[in-house]
Amino acid sequence: MLKKREFILFVLLSVFLVTCSILHLFAGYFHLSTREMYQALLHYNPTNTEDIIVWELRIPRLIISILAGAGLSLAGMLMQTLFNNPLAGPYVLGI
Repeated sequence: MLKKREFILFVLLSVFLVTCSILHLFAGYFHLSTREMYQALLHYNPTNTEDIIVWELRIPRLIISILAGAGLSLAGMLMQTLFNNPLAGPYVLGI
C-alpha cells in the first residue's frame, strides 16, 4: 500500500507527464492551434497536413519517448535489485 506522501508524489508526476505530453503535441516547427489539434486528434483526414503531422510524427515520438523513459527506469531498478546495491548504475565498473 502506498503511503500518503508516495501517493501525492505519484499523482503529481502523473499530472506532470500528461502536461508535458500535451505541450509536446503543440510544440514543433509547424505551429498548430488548439482548434487544429482538436480536429486532428478527433477527426483524422489523411489528406490534411496537420493531421499527418500529428498522427505520423508527433504522437509516435511521444509514445516512444514515454516507453524509452519507462524502460530506462525499469532497467535501473532491475540493476539495483539484481546486484543488491542501491548505487548500481551503468557507470560503475564491473557491471
